Amino acid sequence: MMKIRKSKYAISIGIALLSGCLLLNYGVSALQSRQMTTFRPVPSSELLTNPYMGLAVDAEETESTEPHKLVYAELTWRDLEPEKGIYRFEEFEQKVHMRQWTEQGMKFILRFMMDNPTQEAHQDIPDWLSQEISADGTWYDISYGKGFSPNYNNEKLIAYHQKIISKLAERYNSSPAVAFIELGSIGHWGEWHTKDDSLNHPFPGTDVANRYLTPYINGFTDKQLLMRRPYPVPSKDRSVGLFNDVFGSEDGTMKEFVPWFQKGYSFWLTGEQMPAMPDFWMYAPSGGEFTSEHSLETHLSSANLDSMLKQVQVSHTSWLGPNVPTNWIRNTTRQTNLEKLLKTMGYRFLVESERHPAIVKPGVNMPVDILIKNEGVAPFYYSWKVELSLADANEQLVTASVTNEDVRSWLPGSKKFTQSIAIPPHLAPGTYTLCLAIIDPDTGKAGIDFAMEGKRSDHRYRLGQVTIK
Repeated sequence: MMKIRKSKYAISIGIALLSGCLLLNYGVSALQSRQMTTFRPVPSSELLTNPYMGLAVDAEETESTEPHKLVYAELTWRDLEPEKGIYRFEEFEQKVHMRQWTEQGMKFILRFMMDNPTQEAHQDIPDWLSQEISADGTWYDISYGKGFSPNYNNEKLIAYHQKIISKLAERYNSSPAVAFIELGSIGHWGEWHTKDDSLNHPFPGTDVANRYLTPYINGFTDKQLLMRRPYPVPSKDRSVGLFNDVFGSEDGTMKEFVPWFQKGYSFWLTGEQMPAMPDFWMYAPSGGEFTSEHSLETHLSSANLDSMLKQVQVSHTSWLGPNVPTNWIRNTTRQTNLEKLLKTMGYRFLVESERHPAIVKPGVNMPVDILIKNEGVAPFYYSWKVELSLADANEQLVTASVTNEDVRSWLPGSKKFTQSIAIPPHLAPGTYTLCLAIIDPDTGKAGIDFAMEGKRSDHRYRLGQVTIK
């Protein structure tokens, strides 16, 4: 009986101690929650000019008063390799002012072509190649223009094409000057179609077309790729974006381009069923160009603005070019409409709220809760790092931590995440300001502006304050 009473007594003591610990822990947690501080930045309606989005100006034009971070350049095989095995990269880069643009912080969108219709009869493949394939193809004079459409089934053409795309990739895959690669090569303008099936050689099916696509997939491993329309990409591990070269056309965009990627379609030249790609924009960009069907002034008139905004929203457009405004007069209705369009395109980040402990000790990792909002229609497509830092009363950084937060996951809408910043063990007591930045890996500096107040001269953004003691 005594043993039983001792056991009951021991159990009672244990329960009491456990209850005390729970109450103590609850009290500590409650105290910590009362010591948290929340900061809510003031949103900004400012037009932001950020990387990988907005207007893509023709790279051969060196003057544009419109804010932009992208330029667009096309190159033909004839220009790049006029002599077999001799590649004219330097001449091409001079022609498109690559050094000048990159010094201004611009990045290129590139498209390689074998058939670019113009007003004069011509070939866009070099003479030596035309001779080697015995001019295998079709000279055409159609409503698109005049030119030469090679026979894409020609084995020599396929083999030489693989070599030149490999050379392009060697030159530009790791180049910080290049943002995106449009999958051109075949079809008029490199848009993976011909006008109709009246050419001597029909447009190739996927079995042949894949042989033109594969060198891009294998060579441009570090660049985002875009195609003119949905296509069964022969790589499960590679996402490909789309570009809409008839943006602004209600029929071309809302009745063709959008249904193509939402539902799939039957390709009119081959009869093949092409897949739907409804979520492509979550992983790879959506770009395009204003159609020349109407003037830019007409596209951006007040009567058409709602249609332009809807096309951006439904197709998740990040950029448009090169047929875009470059030198419009400020303080006009059309300029105001253009800015409304630019504020809708791409990504537009702001911090809705930020929460962290009000007081911390040196030598700890301070947790930071951030509610981020993307007011745009698309994410950011490269894995730039998110940085948290502390600045002292003189605006000098005293510490910075690169987090593992993936900025590519900031889809339109809001997302909450928690990261931490390491507080140096010997940091002097005082009040410090928490800062947020997205770091450009090519410069090591903050590279993206947020739609909120608090921007420092180094493009980091001030959040809440913390006391170190």
